[in-house]
Parts: sequence; structure tokens; C-alpha cells
Amino acid sequence: MQLPTTGMGRAKDILPFLPFSKTTLFEWSKDGRFVAPVKLSPTMTAWSYAAVHEWINKHTLTTSKV
Repeated sequence: MQLPTTGMGRAKDILPFLPFSKTTLFEWSKDGRFVAPVKLSPTMTAWSYAAVHEWINKHTLTTSKV
């Protein structure tokens, strides 16, 4: 299973690709440590898949062969 690169995803769609819980997802989104969500309705929140990919790439440890 891969994280889509376009469109929007709800918490249940993006959490399998993130190293933290749903509670942390919402806390970090609120305080700016994670991508800001979009409120689709009063009870529906989603995140841009492209923005989530960008965050993951920025926060992934990279190693280089020496």
C-alpha cells in the first residue's frame, strides 16, 4: 500500500504512513509541527497528500554511503 500523491486524505488514510498516533496527528497539526489540515465540514478533517509527502520527505533520516 502506498500513500497517494494527489488529493486529500483523512486521518485513517495517512496514519499508517506516520510514526505517531491520531492524537499526536491532531496536536501537531494544531501547533504547526505537522501539515495543517483542511476542514471539509464541521466533522470532517483532511490533509493534502502532497503536503504529507513533503513533510515525510523533510523529516526522514537519510544516510549516504561513504
